[in-house]
Amino acid sequence: GDTGLPNSEKYAANVGAISPDGRVLATGGVFGELHLHWIATGEEFKSLSGNPSRSAVRALAFSPDGKFLLAGGGDQNRFGPDNPGEGPAATQVDLWDIANAKLLKTFQGHTGSILAVSFRENDVVTASRDGTIRIWSRAGEDVHGIEKSRRNIETQITTAAFSLDGRLLLTGNIAPSAEPNYNSNVSQTLGSATLWEVG
Repeated sequence: GDTGLPNSEKYAANVGAISPDGRVLATGGVFGELHLHWIATGEEFKSLSGNPSRSAVRALAFSPDGKFLLAGGGDQNRFGPDNPGEGPAATQVDLWDIANAKLLKTFQGHTGSILAVSFRENDVVTASRDGTIRIWSRAGEDVHGIEKSRRNIETQITTAAFSLDGRLLLTGNIAPSAEPNYNSNVSQTLGSATLWEVG
């Protein structure tokens, strides 16, 4: 049935994540806003106010215990002097304490939109349009960085997930096709998956 969950008439939700217990839906908007809803009723019970200069939220993840939320943002396009998505705030990842609606930590270091975020024990992983993934301690230190080989074409890491033991990381990647398709007006992309050993 209809739960009254958020729709485009209220605000533009760009991405969503469901809490591990299946009770809460987190949504991130095109203007950087974060909202929490009870799935059973659709009622919004909390709004998180992030950095107002951040552009669209593009990645969300709950911690395994459901107490924390990661939110990554960034402009859809490549950053440049004339792009409003340029700057550290546009590519940051925020770590939220959900119960207290408190911003605990901001992770910065990517040069492109954040397209995937995930938790691993006491670490978080961020994947970016800049073709890199970073593993951070929750204290904020960049403990491990992996750069995806571009092979002369731009590679975007679009998703990332850890194995249960935290030793392997699987990333999904896309890149523009090196071979043009003259029979289509749609841009072509190549998809791949990469399995990383991270410790």
